[in-house]
Amino acid sequence: MYFLLFLNLVFFSQSIKGVTVKESCDFFYTTMGTAFKNLSSYLPREKKMDIQASKFLESIDKDHPCKTTKSAYRILHDLKLIQTRYKKKIGVMLPLSSPRFSEQSMSVISGMHGYFNDSAEFRRFVIIKDSYGSNRDLRAKLAELILVDKVAVIIGGITIDDAVILDSYADKLMIPTLLLRHPEPKKISSRNTFYINPDGKRLAAGLARYVLRKKFTRIGVLEPRFKKNRFNRIFIDQLAKSKIEVSTYAYTPNDYESMEAAAKKMFGIDFEERKEEYDDLVTARKEESKGLGITFQKRFVTLPPIINIDAVFLPDHFRNVRHFIKIFRFLGVDHIPLIGNQQWRSSHLVNPPESFLNGSVFIDFVGSYRYLPPGIEIPPLERPNLLSAKDTVSVDFQLMGYRSISVAKSALDTGKKRRKLRLVIKDLQEETRKYFPPGPIFNQRKSAQWPGFLFRIDGEKVILHSSY
Repeated sequence: MYFLLFLNLVFFSQSIKGVTVKESCDFFYTTMGTAFKNLSSYLPREKKMDIQASKFLESIDKDHPCKTTKSAYRILHDLKLIQTRYKKKIGVMLPLSSPRFSEQSMSVISGMHGYFNDSAEFRRFVIIKDSYGSNRDLRAKLAELILVDKVAVIIGGITIDDAVILDSYADKLMIPTLLLRHPEPKKISSRNTFYINPDGKRLAAGLARYVLRKKFTRIGVLEPRFKKNRFNRIFIDQLAKSKIEVSTYAYTPNDYESMEAAAKKMFGIDFEERKEEYDDLVTARKEESKGLGITFQKRFVTLPPIINIDAVFLPDHFRNVRHFIKIFRFLGVDHIPLIGNQQWRSSHLVNPPESFLNGSVFIDFVGSYRYLPPGIEIPPLERPNLLSAKDTVSVDFQLMGYRSISVAKSALDTGKKRRKLRLVIKDLQEETRKYFPPGPIFNQRKSAQWPGFLFRIDGEKVILHSSY
């Protein structure tokens, strides 16, 4: 009997030759068992734990639970029951009451609703928990989803802290977890974790190809301090690998003095390094003022810009982009091509029109707003490629909600056991090809594959330049 039971449990030991029942028990006790025990400590007392989970926790709540062969079999048996007896439910964890992330969280839920045909179907498959609060609160909600609701898939991680905590449990509990945000710079390595947010490498590669086609050889980068962006780092790295000279100038966003100082440095306006040239200019302006009979004012004497770059990469929102343009003009830069990231996507970027932006480009993972999956809510369109900044963010997170729930539901529909859903998700193929790239949903980095769109600015128009 015990031998047959062990054969039935062989998936836990990964069929490693020579692994005994006790060794297998020790391994899973120190990983999965410890994780379940840890998680159960956060479960509120008023929540009634699933009976199988309760029995398992009782069996491991002893000294040396794997000491005998019989007890080892029992622990492995109970652990298998937990892994196989779950509900066809999807657990969603979002910081709904967070002042900073509540709107994004509601947009994610809106996108999930858009995937289902009606609200009843949504409620049948989806359980939502508010993850806002301390890390302890987040673990308590996760404990409810795992030990009480017995969900098959977890969706969450809209913040870095949430993503790191969910990942830390994904492998130990053997539960597929779809993260809405890549938690870099905090590395994760769980086999059961997948990333729904757009893959920065794909977008960056498309933008780098544009730079190469334009035969730019030197790019100036105005990089916001305190806003480390994965896409920006990847794009800069790809430029460097393509032998393109990159010079980076940091500034503090919304600090106009810091922004002007960064621009001056980029265009070589340094009174100390160019002192002789500056002194000659001062002398010349003094003579001009004397000849015109006007008072000379030294503060109006400026050095001409040294433009030794082909374009400027400016990954910031439209307000700071437009302010930098004012700074450029003040410094004597009449025009230089600008390159932007997804933050540029706003109708306010070109309203009112700004001639300096003509010919500039930016990248995004959403094309025309006329061609979105059904159920994605948008306001009446005045322009097919532009919305307000607030509506743009809403659509982005709706799409992530739509895609995450479609992945989770597709995996559940296969009828596979929870421990095998990781492999199912890994091999899922895209069905809604009208909206997302055909082929595997996830790449080798387990990041969801999204399309890329390059937009060009022409007056008040934003025109689709290319897609990939």
